[in-house]
Amino acid sequence: MSETFPPQPWRLRGQMYVALWQVPARRLPGWRLPPGVRPLGWRERRAVVTFWVDYRHGGTLAYRELLVALAVRDGHGPAGCAVEAWVDDDRSLAGGRELWGIPKQPAVFAFTTGRHRGRTWRPRLFTGLASSASPGGAPDGHAGPWPPAPSMPDADPAEETGRRAAEASSGRVGVVQRDVLRFPVRLRLGSRLVQPYRDGVCAVPMRLSGTVCLARARLAAVPDGPLGYLAGRRPLAAVTLHDFTATVGTADGGGPPS
Repeated sequence: MSETFPPQPWRLRGQMYVALWQVPARRLPGWRLPPGVRPLGWRERRAVVTFWVDYRHGGTLAYRELLVALAVRDGHGPAGCAVEAWVDDDRSLAGGRELWGIPKQPAVFAFTTGRHRGRTWRPRLFTGLASSASPGGAPDGHAGPWPPAPSMPDADPAEETGRRAAEASSGRVGVVQRDVLRFPVRLRLGSRLVQPYRDGVCAVPMRLSGTVCLARARLAAVPDGPLGYLAGRRPLAAVTLHDFTATVGTADGGGPPS
């Protein structure tokens, strides 16, 4: 791959919008998992997590991303496996694939944020739109209906503005997420991805810190498009991580197995 990318670890910052989904295993694609790794789930259902992320300036890279992780387990315990990802930065795409085996694809995004009116603490509102892109960066030419805009029953004018923006967009996938309860502390946690890489496994350590808000989320997707397995479903839970900082990869610059 000719595109250059920063060495690991990547130190990133920005805003992150996360949702947890429970999906019947039969509805999911046949994603490739590393050897020795199996999905976590119960009663033929799997746990899927979506991440809409706005990586901002001040970190290793600034770009936007939609990533899907499947909850898995290996010999070291629970982990995640990034099974789908879209980004709007060539260096992130190349680095994700080459360093860690994350199957990133090009996309175009439209993110907007806002606040509610008339409250002591005004929850933040996020609208995200993503469309698969050709190598030149333009939205793909897929024919057929675009997903309807996500909405919430008690949407206020700010949410309706976001919904109408989603409806008017040619984005293939849309989300509206609203903060409902903020915690007054910063969460610090460690996690890891386990990715298929060549004939082995690439373990990707991650450390994350951010201000957590419980949230409500609605996703719009078409059944035969990206994230079609989530079409018509509601998440079990959603959280927003504001002003997060993250370190991805190994501090010694070690890479995946050869």
